[in-house]
Amino acid sequence: MLLILPSRPAVAPLLHAAARGSLRMDSTRRTFGLAVIGILSLQATPQPAAAMVEGIPLYAPSSGTAPPEEGFEALLPRTEKIRDGMPALLEAIEGRDWAAVQALESAAILEKQLASLGSIASILGDEAYTAVALKREFASSAKRLIQTAAESPEQSSDALAAGRRMERAVSEIVALVPQPVVDQVREYERTRTAAGNSKAAGG
Repeated sequence: MLLILPSRPAVAPLLHAAARGSLRMDSTRRTFGLAVIGILSLQATPQPAAAMVEGIPLYAPSSGTAPPEEGFEALLPRTEKIRDGMPALLEAIEGRDWAAVQALESAAILEKQLASLGSIASILGDEAYTAVALKREFASSAKRLIQTAAESPEQSSDALAAGRRMERAVSEIVALVPQPVVDQVREYERTRTAAGNSKAAGG
């Protein structure tokens, strides 16, 4: 799916006004409202390639805000990958395998994780504030874990508590994504996989 999100000033207020109204609906009506915004976007005159987002475009940029470079089709799987890596991290903490802990969670890894969490928060509409708060909790807990693993590994209970807070925070961020969006991302992935397999078989 390819969506052209217009950046023209005349269109942005329309998107912003529609977003303000639709994002106050319940989850089902909100998803429908956001889909309408996507249709309005498709009907507008496209701008250059920088305004193009491939994938699942169920977000509504605010007036004057550039559209994100990636949508849920990229950011949801990336966030799920962070969540799915938490059990291995907790297992390493419980086993006091500090080398493994440091390999799984470092300052460099955390920087990339926070970039992904911040990006998905930016397209979650009314849930953005909740997602940003959860991102902060994830960040503070991860920093505590990294420090404990490097300086005070004997405090394994503190490290384990920090790891569990990280797991809870990222799981709750994933849970903020509406189920219809999750379903569309899964369909998008299946379509891309099928296309890739077909190309490989034909090549």
